Amino acid sequence: MPKVIPGYKDDAKRKIIQAAIDVIAERGFALTTIDEIATRLGVSKGAVYWYFPNKNALVKEVYTYIEEDFKRVHYKKYYNQSINKFLQVLFNKFSSNDYKLRRVFFEMVALAQRSTIEKNSLSKFLMDFIQTIKEIIEIEQKNHQLDDDIDPETFAFLIVSQYLGIHLLSTLWLSQDKIDKIWDGFESHMFMKNQEDSKNFETSSKKK
Repeated sequence: MPKVIPGYKDDAKRKIIQAAIDVIAERGFALTTIDEIATRLGVSKGAVYWYFPNKNALVKEVYTYIEEDFKRVHYKKYYNQSINKFLQVLFNKFSSNDYKLRRVFFEMVALAQRSTIEKNSLSKFLMDFIQTIKEIIEIEQKNHQLDDDIDPETFAFLIVSQYLGIHLLSTLWLSQDKIDKIWDGFESHMFMKNQEDSKNFETSSKKK
């Protein structure tokens, strides 16, 4: 009988998924094996198969786990914060705090190039991401914190493109300090001017 992973079923599955993330971040999807994940956990290969019938099933769960982690950051409570605050929370979580998730995410992007199912799933996830930012921008405009002339959808696409682009470069050579500096500069340039324009418009309207 395989050596069982300690904890209840859901907790045991989370431990396997986390171990899989660690291995994938180091070796990529293609070179990741159930054997190595089991070794990382200190259990037999059969213990992993007890929860996941094959590598593809485990990879799918890893994908779902990362999606859910993003969605938790997207959750409605962040809608009560400024677009700057929301994006800083998102940036800190997936940049400063967990480089492994960042690496695994781009492994998923590569996987999506070869799988229609994964491509559709990732596309939906990114569109939801863009929609969330679009809605926050619209709220900021209603509160006169961003210029009304900004197209929310275009601006949301621009933010997501910048966000993913910085993270892509970070997987290649950018240091964490450089990533932080670029993102801070992006935020300052994109939002400060627009917020200042909106404040000036609001002040001018009150005077009239």
